[in-house]
Order: sequence, then structure tokens, then C-alpha cells
Amino acid sequence: MASLGAWAAAAILASGVLVVVGVGMIRSGRRDLHPKAMLAAILLAAVFLVLYLIKWSFVGATHYGGPAWGRVPYLALLLTHTVAATLNLPLVLVAVYWALRGELARHRVWVRWAVPVWLYAALSGWLIYLVLARYGVPA
Repeated sequence: MASLGAWAAAAILASGVLVVVGVGMIRSGRRDLHPKAMLAAILLAAVFLVLYLIKWSFVGATHYGGPAWGRVPYLALLLTHTVAATLNLPLVLVAVYWALRGELARHRVWVRWAVPVWLYAALSGWLIYLVLARYGVPA
């Protein structure tokens, strides 16, 4: 079950990479590949969520058990990650909604928020995984 955490971390990190690829595609005029990269990023984020929930259901929470000096920075990272991950879903859903309706000006307004939030959530989630892989203790 512990390897589910590694797969989940890989999925969310890969989703962030695909977001960067998708942004690069649209900026370079590859409108044919942009939706494919973004759909793949969304699917990998969904895979992450399923794996994370399965792990959490069977293994439970993992707490920070590292050195005392790292507790506050870890908790700050965890808090900001949780806020970003929570905000990410509605931001992405609204951005996708406007894209599917062909309202690209509105889509662009939403992705200006969604992309950095998604990237922060993906990167910080991966960092949290690395910290807990080293210092995590079962709840």
C-alpha cells in the first residue's frame, strides 16, 4: 500500500509537467495538441486523487516525524498546498467549461489563475510526499 503514495506523487507531478507542456503548445500555436496535453494532465490529476484516497482509506494519515526545526516549514507547506489543491478543482472546471463552449477569452482569464495554482499544488504535493517518505510516521 505504501507504494500507492509513490504512484500518486508521480501522477500529480506528471500532471504538472503536462500542464507546462500544454501551455507551451498553445503559446507555440499548436492548438491541435494543447487540448490533448491538458486532458492528459486532468486525467493524471484524477488518477492521483483516486490513488491518494485509496491510500488514505487503507493506510490512514501520515504525520511529520522529522526534526523539530522542520515542523513549522512543513506545516506551512502543507497548509498552502491544501489551499491550492482545494482551489484548483473549481478553477480548472470553470476554465474547461469556457474552453468547451469556445469562449476562449473567458478561458484565458481563468487559466491565468488555474495554471499557477495547479503547478503549485502539484509541486508542493510532490515535496510533501518526499518529506513524508523520509520523516513520515503513521497516525
